[in-house]
Amino acid sequence: MTDIVKEDVRRDLIAHLLGGESATDDAIGVQAVAAEWVDDEASSVDDISQRDAAGDLHALMQEHDDQQQALVAKARALDMTATETVRPGAIIGLDGAHYIVGVASDEFTSGALTYAGISVDAPLYGRLEGAKAGDPIAFNGHSSTIDYVA
Repeated sequence: MTDIVKEDVRRDLIAHLLGGESATDDAIGVQAVAAEWVDDEASSVDDISQRDAAGDLHALMQEHDDQQQALVAKARALDMTATETVRPGAIIGLDGAHYIVGVASDEFTSGALTYAGISVDAPLYGRLEGAKAGDPIAFNGHSSTIDYVA
């Protein structure tokens, strides 16, 4: 793998992380409007309860959006230079699967391959950190060998 390919993987990871952003932003806006209090309206207890629920949902959605933005910032900050050891910014193969290290993510496609993200906070990263291609890794009773590190 070259740095150009690694940059493509990072670009596709960021696009994947941002993929749900516009839908989340729209939903946050809808919940914010639903949560607004208008003094000149006649309101029942039911209306007030629904506004409170919408406000709570708005706060949860905003928190999710903030977390997504933090993941995107982490992805943008990854050092994508070539490496022989597992570290943030490394792309690794493990049991035929492909991973980008440094940001948690579900599966996404880049080029012809499917990747997932491994957070540095994940217990698996503790086993992988500093390892090289060909090194054996044991985790949760399962043994693997690192296929490649780029």
